[in-house]
Amino acid sequence: MKETKSKKSAYSKFDDERSVAMSILPKPDRKIRMRKLLFILLYVGYVALWGILLVVTRAVPLGALTLVTLLILIFFTWRFVKLEYELTIHMGQLGFAAIYGGLNRKELFSCPIRDLKVIAPYDEKGRAAAEAYGAEKTDVYVADIDSPENYYAIYEPENGPKTLLIFETEEKSRKMLKYYNSAAFHS
Repeated sequence: MKETKSKKSAYSKFDDERSVAMSILPKPDRKIRMRKLLFILLYVGYVALWGILLVVTRAVPLGALTLVTLLILIFFTWRFVKLEYELTIHMGQLGFAAIYGGLNRKELFSCPIRDLKVIAPYDEKGRAAAEAYGAEKTDVYVADIDSPENYYAIYEPENGPKTLLIFETEEKSRKMLKYYNSAAFHS
């Protein structure tokens, strides 16, 4: 029996060669840092409210609940400061999702790749073309906005806002985008 040289990874969202799933970890920006600060202030305020409640009611045994409920609050809220984007290409559909703390997944955008008007590198020339487009909505799914791996796509649905997508790619995702819509793909 002949051995195959290529190995599949232990985790694969899709089992076929015509699909891609890649993770994009954005750099901590002002928005993420602000969210962390607000959650820390929430936790401090929560402990302060418990402290006031314990002083007013003089129910010291309830103080044990403070730590337990604080840990539960942190468990359910802190994941929202750990953001990761996921780009998927499957059966001709381009999709983006946000994954919070590795647990909560939220679909952000999905469309058929054949409906994209332009797919091109987001370099200096691409930035000028993207800004000149005048999109009503701009979605950015990148780790670093200045990366040479970034591409942009223009999506114009029949009914709905014109959307400019700026996203990070890898070699296989670029091949899939070209495969499903070679007329709109520019390299």
